[in-house]
Amino acid sequence: MPTPTKETPSAGVAPTEKLWFPHVGFGLKSVQLPLKMLVILAGIWLNLVNSARAEPFPSLPTSNAPTDALRGSQILFNAPPPPKQGTPSGRSQGGASRGPCQDYEDLTALVPTTDGVVWGKTTRQHPSFWFYLPHPLTAETPIEFILQDATDNYVYQTHVTVPNTPAGLIRFEVDPQGQSLQPNQLYTWTLVIYCNPTQPTQSVFVNGILQRSLPNSELQAKLATAEALERAKLYAAHGIWYDALHILAQQYQSQPYSDRVSTAWADLLQQVGLDTSIDKPFTSCCGSY
Repeated sequence: MPTPTKETPSAGVAPTEKLWFPHVGFGLKSVQLPLKMLVILAGIWLNLVNSARAEPFPSLPTSNAPTDALRGSQILFNAPPPPKQGTPSGRSQGGASRGPCQDYEDLTALVPTTDGVVWGKTTRQHPSFWFYLPHPLTAETPIEFILQDATDNYVYQTHVTVPNTPAGLIRFEVDPQGQSLQPNQLYTWTLVIYCNPTQPTQSVFVNGILQRSLPNSELQAKLATAEALERAKLYAAHGIWYDALHILAQQYQSQPYSDRVSTAWADLLQQVGLDTSIDKPFTSCCGSY
């Protein structure tokens, strides 16, 4: 192919430059353009390039983007302020231990900590309490759950040995045949694992505060017609932790592959710093389901 050459213009004639341009279907075609026209075309081209850089094409949605099916599962916990000063702060995690009890250091109560207080609300007369058990229970590691009123009277107490219970999420439920929690009253709960057979008094424990609150008429009306996931969202929005968590735990066990349920479960726990419990399995201990 011959090399493009420049031609010297005659006097009074605008300079031109011979260039090769592709011509679809006919190879290359030689045309002549005035130099001024080349300058104008170059300017237009630069403007187009700069405009494209300044306004990039919008990115395509990724596979992680929320879909219409998941938007309905969004849940928001509106944490209520803790009770007045003087209330015990509680303990949400077992903490450092020695000997055999080291296996249970990560015992965790699935309860929020608000302003340093481990506490939450329920509307139920006989609520359920959820915990993460970090190590299997054996015949030599009994477990005890206690619920007391504001004057330290026992409302509910159970001391059980449940050997071969694997690590995972466990549940204690206040006996439906026992005392009912009274509205607007504060209660303290404690979960204890007696983890050293040679020293029965050595243990790992968590504890916190519970208050029973009755829903107002507006919330009652909404709950009456809502499906399970919507009820959990309503309870969370009104700061009623124990009921929202319990509904989601039941739904997650019965529908483990539901995107809506698993997303709501993860969102609720993440909002109160319980991320490490999201993927833990459920175990058949220690109350009815």
